[in-house]
Amino acid sequence: MISYRVTFFKNLVNSSGHRFKCPQGTVEIRRARNLDRAFQAAERRYERQKKIGNWTLYADVAELETVETDGNSLHLVEPASHEHFMASPCERRGAIHRGYSVSHPSSAL
Repeated sequence: MISYRVTFFKNLVNSSGHRFKCPQGTVEIRRARNLDRAFQAAERRYERQKKIGNWTLYADVAELETVETDGNSLHLVEPASHEHFMASPCERRGAIHRGYSVSHPSSAL
């Protein structure tokens, strides 16, 4: 069975001026019909855990990984291939991606 792991990150700058992503939390979704529903479920769960109305208050970007379950352990299917969900200020919350755009690392080349 395919599961999903969504990690939420905050973009920060260190003392020498280098940008890095600082993990803010991870949510595992064991069942979802597709990537969009997995992300929506993770988004709602993260917001409940942090007691906030919008996950972008604590994070700037979220990475979704597909994970294959084998009994009780999780195995990453494609460690280098993540779906990126980033806040889009132009879209309103409640749209198909609940106000977030999707980009694929391979298309960024």
